[in-house]
Amino acid sequence: MPPQPGLSVVADDTTYGDGTIHVAFDESFSPLVCVGATVAETEFASTNDEIMSLYRELTNYSWMADMTSFKRFVGDGFHMSNDAQAIADRFVGFLGHAIGFSSYVFYAESDRFPRGRTTLLLYRELVRTVLQKYASRPLIRCYFEQNEEFNQYFPKIVSHCLRSVRRPRPRVEVFIRPKMQPPLLAVCDYSMLTFARWFSGYQDCPAQTDSTRHFTWRNFNALRRSYSVIRSLESGNLVQRGLPFEQVLPWQT
Repeated sequence: MPPQPGLSVVADDTTYGDGTIHVAFDESFSPLVCVGATVAETEFASTNDEIMSLYRELTNYSWMADMTSFKRFVGDGFHMSNDAQAIADRFVGFLGHAIGFSSYVFYAESDRFPRGRTTLLLYRELVRTVLQKYASRPLIRCYFEQNEEFNQYFPKIVSHCLRSVRRPRPRVEVFIRPKMQPPLLAVCDYSMLTFARWFSGYQDCPAQTDSTRHFTWRNFNALRRSYSVIRSLESGNLVQRGLPFEQVLPWQT
């Protein structure tokens, strides 16, 4: 890909200056086709350190050593679709009290387009929203989790969306990384899939249940204050920070 003004694809992120915005991006295909972004405005380093501290603690769960999911956790870190409930509960609990980040989820309600095309459309809208939101910052660092199907498109999407940002445009760097590199990618994964499972009626979970079996509402309720925008490709915003949370509950309207 030829260089674009204000955009660079880089491999090293060991240093960054004041005012830098760090954004982790990820996508999911089940139970919804959706993409997510988690933005760290001021607490990037401390959030990553806290996640790694929790990861090191949980890898000492020797009583889970024979579980396939635990072996994947030790190798890949936090990943909600793979993690055992004991691991997921701890990470959701951590996220429910963590500060310094906000999350965006864009999703599709229909399957009228192929999955890959829908994902790229969602990414285009999500990346544009994030770049416009933080256009006044001097540097935006975008971390995309590796996906062989989409790796080649990530820099192109960012470059395309950057053209629509008002001048002076921020400098933008794109990183394509494995899971948990940086750990902020795990926050994006959990935020995105927590919403998708709740919205899709995963585990047939009633709102505000006290049952320990019905964890989907509990997880979403734990993370809800960190969501800035949840938007449907077809219907527009479902959640926007500052609106009453009751508007998230379609069965109560």
